[in-house]
Amino acid sequence: MTLTRPARAASFVLLAVLASMPTAASAQELTFKEVVRELQSPDPKARLNAVQLLAESGYPEAAGPIAPLLADPDERIAKEAMYAELGFFLDTRIEAERRVALVVQIKNPSPAFRAFEGGWGALPLGPVPAEVIRGLTGLLAAPKLALRVEATYALGILAQVEAQPGPGHAAVWAALAAGLGDPEPAARAAAARAAGRVFRRCAAPCAGADIERLGNALVHSLNDPDQAVVMAVLEGIAELRYERAVQALTDFYNYEKKGPVALATLDALGRIGHRSSVPLFRAALTRKEPAALRAAVEGLARAGDKDSVTAAALSLAKQRKSEVVLGVAFAQQRVGQVSQLDRLVQAAGGTDTYLQAQDYLIELGPPVARAVAGVLPAANTAARLRLIEVLGVIGGADQLPALQAAERDETASVAAAAVRAVRRIKAR
Repeated sequence: MTLTRPARAASFVLLAVLASMPTAASAQELTFKEVVRELQSPDPKARLNAVQLLAESGYPEAAGPIAPLLADPDERIAKEAMYAELGFFLDTRIEAERRVALVVQIKNPSPAFRAFEGGWGALPLGPVPAEVIRGLTGLLAAPKLALRVEATYALGILAQVEAQPGPGHAAVWAALAAGLGDPEPAARAAAARAAGRVFRRCAAPCAGADIERLGNALVHSLNDPDQAVVMAVLEGIAELRYERAVQALTDFYNYEKKGPVALATLDALGRIGHRSSVPLFRAALTRKEPAALRAAVEGLARAGDKDSVTAAALSLAKQRKSEVVLGVAFAQQRVGQVSQLDRLVQAAGGTDTYLQAQDYLIELGPPVARAVAGVLPAANTAARLRLIEVLGVIGGADQLPALQAAERDETASVAAAAVRAVRRIKAR
């Protein structure tokens, strides 16, 4: 049979649509093994064509054979190999451009970055082989800036840790720490953001000597002369929840006092939620910015200060900004004060609250998975999609029936999200 997504048999054949592949005419059929053999061809065109053909098929078993080409001396091949690997584990075709009759029809110069921006929808569907991760780390030292940046975002997606990092992540830590010293601001910002993304699901607090070195490198990068890089560093520290950064962040916040950097610093402190920050969080509740109020009440909840959460909820009772209202609901749910799960689930269907709601539900974790799955049939289309993404992260075997029912959803994007969530859960 021909190779189509999601083919699984090793005995299939491929339609060689690229006539330039040696020994293959335009309509010749090749077996999987024959195409994989072309990956080792001395002819760059043959290697490139083989990667593109396997990428188009979506056949995930090609991930291992393609991995060595991440170090190909031809940048075009290394880049196509990177996008192929990304596509295999996100179950989508990733391409910067498509050529038909030698004419570029679609051009997307930063598909890895765009995938990275997909948030919780951009999670690998299963374990990513170590050789793929190693190959991506090597690309972080590529000569061209565009490839370094794209590879960093691809690594941020594919190297994500589920609970605790394994020995294979040592190269990831080292590469990202080195990326923070890149001469180009775009590469430094990408490394900072990827550092947080890779370890955002690490069991809190994410610990280990290598994590400490990466965390210390991020703290040092708070001195970066480029404000965009500093903002990315704060995002990375926030997602990493690096407790050793608390004092440095506190000093930074007290120095900045106001503006976007100060708010991002407060957000990082709120994400970490260390007990020593409770006085700072209480003081921040007197600020006017919604982002500051949200970060402060989140921080109090994560610090486990139930009394302060109660006081904050009273002081913010008249707030109408959805960001703050949702933050208070999360805080009350987090400390077990008031059940606000219905409000959090409803917010997943909002255009301006769904990302915040997803973050909260995922942080609350498996204990809320049953309730989330229970509302799927009655939720609106947008909420179903986003709640299914949540279940792909926190759900387990008990949620499979609800997700498998959603695979038949009349909305294609919802059905596809359910398929991905089921695959993620089964792959654990």
